[in-house]
Amino acid sequence: MEQIARDPRANFLAVYNANVNRREGAVAMLKWLERETDFFTAPASSKNHLAQPGGLTIHSLNVWRRLREITVRDMTDRNAPGVRQLSEAEEETVAILGLLHDVCKAGVYHQETKRRKNQETGKWEDYLGYTFRDPFPLGHGEKSLFLITRHMALTEEEALAVAPADEVREQWVSEDKDGNDQYFKYVPGSGFATTDENGRWEFMACGE
Repeated sequence: MEQIARDPRANFLAVYNANVNRREGAVAMLKWLERETDFFTAPASSKNHLAQPGGLTIHSLNVWRRLREITVRDMTDRNAPGVRQLSEAEEETVAILGLLHDVCKAGVYHQETKRRKNQETGKWEDYLGYTFRDPFPLGHGEKSLFLITRHMALTEEEALAVAPADEVREQWVSEDKDGNDQYFKYVPGSGFATTDENGRWEFMACGE
């Protein structure tokens, strides 16, 4: 975490260039992020997790790291002597999903002077904070999906993974052979909600 926080942009570029180097449109996607958006300086939220300059990049790296951990765990045979090594294609998918799932947040947080009451002095004071204004309010996962595919093609599984978790959950619900609900055909990084080995839902997009 400390290494990511020291230079999140450099870490993002290192992970992206190491793993998303075979996908057509990957270069165009990165150029758009660097030259036409505030992705690398934007916060991850207006007042919650990582509401700070560069917070969106740190959050994206956190999600990539956690997503990769879960993908390795879920794809490792329990009887195997060690952990499974991801293929190049799997590493690429995990990097795309983790690093780009929140590109919808670029250009929506605007730094402005706000007022707040100092809890210690009881006096009102000015402070710099973020206000959310989205010039293209398409939705969260839907907007990220739209922005990514303007530059780079995604597989069907990747597109489903970028979609909002609740929508994906509804689309993939099915029954197992015993008639019990079975929520998810596994794809690497399926959405940003997946089940652990006991069938419980986990939230992967840890932004703290």
